Amino acid sequence: MAPFETLAGPPPDPLLSVAGVTAGYGKKRVLDHIGLSVVPGEAIALLGHNGAGKTTLLQAVFGLQPLWQGEMFFAGRSLGPRHSAPAAVALGMAMIPAERFVFPDLTVLENLRLGARGLNAAESDALKRPTLTIRCCTNAQISWPAP
Repeated sequence: MAPFETLAGPPPDPLLSVAGVTAGYGKKRVLDHIGLSVVPGEAIALLGHNGAGKTTLLQAVFGLQPLWQGEMFFAGRSLGPRHSAPAAVALGMAMIPAERFVFPDLTVLENLRLGARGLNAAESDALKRPTLTIRCCTNAQISWPAP
């Protein structure tokens, strides 16, 4: 059996694929050729000490941090180097930056929809059913499909 192949057959195509991603702030390199992929139904956690690049990677995936080099794909579509947060939302991504920036009495989806306020109708409609949720916190998670 090939690596990652299950008894049900080969693994599905990745929902999110990151390859050779390098990014940082000013002249400080924070990410150095990072790669990962997330297939539908899979959950991953990014672990590391403060300053290790966890948030920088998630911000790059969501279009909040420019890439210095590398490639990212979401649902088979290239997220170019000038990828933006509104484009991420239009593709079905949503991000909750940290536990301190959420409304605790709202559900995850309600928090995501609130964050999409001010987007155009097409971008806002994408959040009716996000396909990828990125949550940055002590218990970081990426989930698909969203509840």
